[in-house]
Amino acid sequence: ESNIISYVDAGQTTFSAGDAYSIMTWLKPSDVASNGFLGFNGNHYLYILNSTSFRVYHTGNHVTFTVENGAGAALAADAWVHVAFVRNTSNLISCYVNGVLNGGAATDTETLAQDFSYQYIGGKHTTDVFRGVVDDMAVYNTELIDTQVLRNYKAGKGRHRN
Repeated sequence: ESNIISYVDAGQTTFSAGDAYSIMTWLKPSDVASNGFLGFNGNHYLYILNSTSFRVYHTGNHVTFTVENGAGAALAADAWVHVAFVRNTSNLISCYVNGVLNGGAATDTETLAQDFSYQYIGGKHTTDVFRGVVDDMAVYNTELIDTQVLRNYKAGKGRHRN
């Protein structure tokens, strides 16, 4: 592993309101305080809010997913975690942590009907990069189902040991 602070400019991609998408990745944050890992010019992004929450931000609107600690999915510095965000065509967005829908928390879906764009893998924008390691990020233009998210988590678990 490297401590190089960097990001990848993947070119702008936009999912319009009503478009399904799925984004999943392995993260190993060096800290768990407001740490963005996918974004577009600071207006659209996915990030770790704190040690118990992820936030999805779409142009002035956001949803926060609080991770269920009892499921063993609490976020910790220097520890790998697999996270997936899945939005369906009804604009319902779900968060999966380590293959489990919102880490087992009671609130598992929220509505987020705004467009979502991303360009930078490894940061919210060029001056606010992820502190830690981002690995195996995948973006799909479809809604993945529970078993697909779980299968992806299990396939990468052996390579992402704490």
